[in-house]
Amino acid sequence: NQTDRELKKAGVARIPKFVRSSRELLVLWDEAYLTRLWCVYELAVAQSARARTAIRMMPLGMSVTLVKLHVFVFASELSHRLLYVFVPHRLLREVLLLLMRGCCFALVAHASADMARMLQSLEDDFGSFRVRSTQISDEADRRVLYVSIEKMYGSLDAFDIEIRTRVRQTVMESFVAQRALLPYRALLVPMVAEVPSIMSCCTDVIGQSAEVRTVLFMSNVAKSFAFLPVCIALAMSLGSAAARCMGVGKWALFLAIGVVVSAVRTIAVYFASRIPRAIARGNSQLGLELEPWHAVLFTLVAALPMCVAAVWLFRPTHAAPSGTAAARERQGACEVTGVPLSEIHSL
Repeated sequence: NQTDRELKKAGVARIPKFVRSSRELLVLWDEAYLTRLWCVYELAVAQSARARTAIRMMPLGMSVTLVKLHVFVFASELSHRLLYVFVPHRLLREVLLLLMRGCCFALVAHASADMARMLQSLEDDFGSFRVRSTQISDEADRRVLYVSIEKMYGSLDAFDIEIRTRVRQTVMESFVAQRALLPYRALLVPMVAEVPSIMSCCTDVIGQSAEVRTVLFMSNVAKSFAFLPVCIALAMSLGSAAARCMGVGKWALFLAIGVVVSAVRTIAVYFASRIPRAIARGNSQLGLELEPWHAVLFTLVAALPMCVAAVWLFRPTHAAPSGTAAARERQGACEVTGVPLSEIHSL
C-alpha cells in the first residue's frame, strides 16, 4: 500500500516471509537494478542467514543475444543449403560457403561482445555497490528498510561487504559455470534443428555400403552436436575478447574472427567427413592404402579432438573466480569498513 503507512509497514514486515518461502529469487537485471533500494532489500532478505534463498540473475539483454545467435546460426545453415543448389562449381561453392559462414560467425562474435560487456557491467555494479547510494521514491521508507537490513546483517557496511563479495561471487559463478560463454543447453535449438538434415543425408545413401552409411551418420552427428557448438563457443570467446578493442576497424576484427572460425570448421569437417567418405567408397586418400572399414576408425579419430573440446568447453566447472581485481575489491571493502581481511574470508 502506497498511501496507508501502517499497511505499508505491515507489508514490509511480511516481505521476508514471502522471500524465505520461495525456492529461488529470479532477478530480471538491468543497469538500474542495484540502484533501487526496494530491489536491494529483496536481495538482502534472500541472502540473509535465515533464508539463503537461491538467486538467479537473468540480464534482460541476454534473451535478445540468444535470439540473435539462433538467427545467425540458422542463416549459416540456410546459406549452406542454397549454395549447394545454385552454385554447381565445387571450388567456388566452397569459397563462398567459407565467406558466408565467416560472416555469420562474425555476427555471433559481435553478439557475444555485447554479452561480455553486459556481464562486465553486472560485475562492476556488484563491485561498486553501496546501499547508502541507492534510490527510493519515498525517503520515509529508507529508514524502515535500513533498520530491517541492520537486523539481518548487523550493519549496513556488513551488508555492503556481503553483496560485493559472496553474493557477487555466487551470481557471477552462475554465468561462468563452464569455460564457454554460454551453457550447452542454450545451443540446443540450432543443434536440434540439424536432426532433419542428418536424417536427409542418411536417406541419400540408402543402398550404399555399410561403411559409407556409418561414416555419414557419425560425421553428421559430430558436426551438429560437437563441431557446431565448439565453433560457436570459439567465436563467442574471441568476440568477447575483441569487445575490449574499440576503434574504426572493429568490424574488420569481427570479420577476421568469423573467417578463422569458419576455416577451423571447414578443416574439421574435411578430416571427419570428406576423407572418410572417400575411403569408404574405396578411394585412396593421403597416399595410404586403406580398406573401406578403416573409414569408420578414421572418422572416430578425426572427430575426437572436437568432441574432447566440446566436453572441455561445456563441462560444468565449480572453481571460484579469482584474480587481482577480485582481491583488490575485497581489500577495498576491508578498508571502507575497517574490518581485517582475515575476518572477511571467515564470513
